[in-house]
Amino acid sequence: MNLPLDDFKYCYFIGIGGIGMSAIARYFNTRKAVVSGYDREKSNLTQELEQEGISITYSDRVEDIPMNKIGNANDTLVVYTPAIPSTHPQLNWFETRGYTLVKRAHLLGWITRSSESIAIAGTHGKTTTTALVAHILKRSGRHISAFIGGISANYNTNFLVGTEDTVVVEADEFDRSFLQLTPDWSVITSTDPDHLDVYGNQDGVRQAFIEFAKVARKHGKLVVKATLPVAGDYTYSISEPSAHFYADQIKIYDGKFHFSLHLLDEPVLETYLQVPGFHNVENAVAAAALCYLYGIKTAEISTGIKTFKGVKRRFEIVLSRPEVILIDDYAHHPAEIRALLTSARAFYPGRKITIVFQPHLYSRTRDFYLDFATSLCLADRVLLTEIYPAREEKIEGISEKLIYDNMTITDKHLIQLTRIESEIKNFHFTNDVVILAGAGNISDYVNTIKLILDEGH
Repeated sequence: MNLPLDDFKYCYFIGIGGIGMSAIARYFNTRKAVVSGYDREKSNLTQELEQEGISITYSDRVEDIPMNKIGNANDTLVVYTPAIPSTHPQLNWFETRGYTLVKRAHLLGWITRSSESIAIAGTHGKTTTTALVAHILKRSGRHISAFIGGISANYNTNFLVGTEDTVVVEADEFDRSFLQLTPDWSVITSTDPDHLDVYGNQDGVRQAFIEFAKVARKHGKLVVKATLPVAGDYTYSISEPSAHFYADQIKIYDGKFHFSLHLLDEPVLETYLQVPGFHNVENAVAAAALCYLYGIKTAEISTGIKTFKGVKRRFEIVLSRPEVILIDDYAHHPAEIRALLTSARAFYPGRKITIVFQPHLYSRTRDFYLDFATSLCLADRVLLTEIYPAREEKIEGISEKLIYDNMTITDKHLIQLTRIESEIKNFHFTNDVVILAGAGNISDYVNTIKLILDEGH
């Protein structure tokens, strides 16, 4: 499909509150298109979009489409996500009337096709790496655009608009979306199994990344994590000095991760990252590799890393008191939970770690409940909530109890998320780290928990 984007004066987004959809909505808003959309629930993000002049309805009824914000079938583009069911009444209404309908991934492919593009793919680490690449480039004076799968703490947005012909984009593997991209520079951070409802098994995930790698190498340069079963032009690592780009001498002091950065044959860079986590040091090496290949000077790369504030809900320190630290994190995969808890243990040695975890999706719980149980046991105490279903219907026999029953830790508790405030008040924190983790609506409770802990309940 050829999409003459300049011909569309109106854009309607079905699922506008998603992190990827909202970034594209902001893109069209900056192009002076009339933007509106639907989402199931009001959120901080949808309220921000409304404040930016975008009309949003929270009803899926056809009668609630803001008709004064859409045009005819020739000048209106309708964008939807794969999470929207084919039976959605608004989607069907537009389809039967001949409107141009396009999936988010296809549209992002068209937006980036006419520009130089830098793509970051991987089942973990891609959002932080994307945000850091964008920050290094902006900090070095490049006026790039960027579509980020999270809210950059440096710029408080998931979309950056620039004047140059370069776009930084997060390449999402869900629904094979990233195969719509043809990047000039790219990185693969991880190929761990995920979205098995789409891919079937681990080999299906790996084959999709191999396919992405072939496209990326055909069109440009590809950097891959050194241990991955995917061929690239360059490798990066924090444990393999044989990699083309790597970090070593990683030390934690002054509240930062200090490390030596090796970029091909360049002199060693001594730099630091103020965002906690060994996994984030690894993300920083990936970002540095891409920026170096793009042509950014090593000193500018180091400055960009030092001034990077991270991404909201990625090891975000919400409260820091002598007796308790509160962290909000998006981790929703066993490998992410493991990286989160390992980094928290290293960053806060000697503190007791409590994690409140909300599983995300019945299918992911079904596929990884044993791995979740093992990863969560890296904490000292686990509070496990009910599953957040997101786009899914309940799967018979699948519940959070599968995870709970397989945890060997003794200090474990099944709780209802709506009762999290009273549950937290049952514990006394004196030298603790409390982590709220998950990709669902657990983040809605962060401010309440912060208030409880700050007051010492």
